[in-house]
Amino acid sequence: MKTIKNETVIPGYPYSYSCSLPPEKSKLRLSDITFTYKECHPWSPWIWFAVIGPPCVIVIAIVVVVVYRNRWNFKHYIYLVRKKRNYQVIKGHNLVYDAFVEYETTDSAWVRRRLLPILEDEAGLKLCIHERDFVPGVFINDNIVTNMDMSAKIILVITNAFARSGWCTFELKVAHSKLIKDETELVFILLEKIDGRNMNHSLKLLFDTTTYIEWTEDIVGQELFWEKLKNVLKK
Repeated sequence: MKTIKNETVIPGYPYSYSCSLPPEKSKLRLSDITFTYKECHPWSPWIWFAVIGPPCVIVIAIVVVVVYRNRWNFKHYIYLVRKKRNYQVIKGHNLVYDAFVEYETTDSAWVRRRLLPILEDEAGLKLCIHERDFVPGVFINDNIVTNMDMSAKIILVITNAFARSGWCTFELKVAHSKLIKDETELVFILLEKIDGRNMNHSLKLLFDTTTYIEWTEDIVGQELFWEKLKNVLKK
């Protein structure tokens, strides 16, 4: 209308043409009004989604990855927070087990066929193992913490599978906390040599601060192994 390039004539323009909408521009002459490109082409919800959506997805993905990679640290932190609550102290002996056994599921055959017969059947000790003594229907981390609290000592059966396991890492962190706060003794059994790529910080700290008993396939060596283990658990 402002750049009439042909001979078309608009009767009464510009004096007879005024704007009615939007309200802030009402009663102004149409010829005196200009609109920006954005005002004439408002973004649809899809455009807003296209602009805002990808950054939000990236941020959420980063948060999920960080949380997943540090999930055992978060579980350990939750355990420490729960331990800070004030519980009523019940007088008397409230220990149920002589030792809580930490091991990876793939090593359960050694625990059931070697460890339990010697320590329970021969030595008369009572051990807590997850596949037999954990309460069904209870969260795993609650089972771990509750049974550790009811055990006089904690036995750690260390293998490469143990070092790679997330749950075993969580159990190891809880065991460290109980060692520091409750002075619960840790009994460290090295079932096999640990590869360097499996050596995490918690496990390295355990090697640096705790004397371990190393398993052997030698018959004479096994007799010495069981003698040492029994003496540590019974003292």
